[in-house]
Amino acid sequence: MKKDIPENVYDLAANNDFIEWVKTGFEHNDTFWTAQKAAYDLSDFDQAISLVQNIYFETYPYEAARSSALLDRINASIDNEIVEAESAKSEDVFEDKNPKEKSQSKVISLIKWLSSGAVAAMIAFFVYSWFGNYETINLKTDFANAQQEVLPDNTIININAGSYLTHNVKNTKRPRKLFLRGEAHFNVTKGEPFVIETDYGSIEVLGTIFNVYAREDGFEVSCTEGKIRVVNKAGNKNMILTAGESCMASNKEFKQTASNRSNWVKGTFEFKEVPLSFVLDEIERQYNINIQVADSLAQIPYTGYFETGDLDKSFESVLWTLNLKQNKLSIDRYEIVK
Repeated sequence: MKKDIPENVYDLAANNDFIEWVKTGFEHNDTFWTAQKAAYDLSDFDQAISLVQNIYFETYPYEAARSSALLDRINASIDNEIVEAESAKSEDVFEDKNPKEKSQSKVISLIKWLSSGAVAAMIAFFVYSWFGNYETINLKTDFANAQQEVLPDNTIININAGSYLTHNVKNTKRPRKLFLRGEAHFNVTKGEPFVIETDYGSIEVLGTIFNVYAREDGFEVSCTEGKIRVVNKAGNKNMILTAGESCMASNKEFKQTASNRSNWVKGTFEFKEVPLSFVLDEIERQYNINIQVADSLAQIPYTGYFETGDLDKSFESVLWTLNLKQNKLSIDRYEIVK
């Protein structure tokens, strides 16, 4: 095993790069970490992934007070474990130690305890008993593969192709939180607050229908029914949207817009004054293809729409109005030319 690779399951679960790999739906540095599986026992590797999902994800709806109480209970159990181990030693040996040595002994015992499988079992037990057996669900859609997910609270989520969503929603009686990278359309069952976190901001609702687009090239939210509050990433700006309203956010701006992407659920993608590259990216996701386009053409503004189901018709809908055409290079590679 390479020296720069964590040597056991606990070091692995504490590795920042490994944590980022798991939190991004196994996209961050995926080639590297996929290759590392061979260096570990598969069950250990899966255990490290589970530890990260159950400890490091910030999308859990755990109240701060309850989280603190959980840690207190774990710490109390650790102390009991140490006390029981120390009590097995003779009183003479124990009394000969000065306070500093006693403290060092406790730390050593703690390290030994943490190095065993007991810590994972105890954390799992307390998470199960304290929070009601919450299971983190990770959903990842491939290109050309949108899917629908019905949460345990009956919230319906249509997840667009090339998206990643994680949640542990169990019912409507406690705050519900999800993390989204990509695009999804939500029909939320009324109940406690429902929060969608993204890399660019968050959306808070009580029960409504809306669409969230959160990719590298933008962050847009459209409200179809009810009312939602959109908060920028910095947390210092927010906007209330009602039915028919939309907004977008970036590092430079946070404003209301006229666009509405909700019709993608019906197979229709609409655009208003966006770069051609933005439209082609969506075609790539819907058909799982690769499109090459020169920079000079990629920045041409486009207003219009395309419907999914037939790639040639999708190309025609977009390119015909711009006096452009596509050449097929291979079974899944195309180029855009004048």
